[in-house]
Amino acid sequence: MQRRKLHFDNVEQVMADIDVLHRDGYQRLGNWSLGEMCDHFSIFAEKSLDKFDTKVPWLFRQTIGRIIFPFILAGKIPKGIKAPPEMEPKKPTSDDPTLSIERLRKALLAVGKATDAQFTEHPFAGKISAEKWRRAQIAHCEYHLGFLIPNPPRK
Repeated sequence: MQRRKLHFDNVEQVMADIDVLHRDGYQRLGNWSLGEMCDHFSIFAEKSLDKFDTKVPWLFRQTIGRIIFPFILAGKIPKGIKAPPEMEPKKPTSDDPTLSIERLRKALLAVGKATDAQFTEHPFAGKISAEKWRRAQIAHCEYHLGFLIPNPPRK
């Protein structure tokens, strides 16, 4: 089975995909469950409006970060990149991802309403616009959700 190649135009499409995965179940190709992914996405969204503990050096952000960031926005994230510890989801205490999904819904709603001034610096790209932050959130979801293959719809 191959991972899905996803493209979402907005967070509503992201959440619709998550809702289908939650309702119908899925086959997992990667390491994380739907709940773990939603927690990971939530951490990223929340920290984008607060502050990341980990930031790459200024020289990296001004050079390599500026080169790779457009690829990230386009959803071309290399497989196997390890997330910093602050971005790792905690091991779930339940198989039910409902609370994680609701946390993500709330976090993405806040990201959707935020202005340029409310976002912190991106760890790779430095200061970016709210629109680029929103696209980065969506691309991040596209990448990870591709590792979950939806089961056929339940009747």
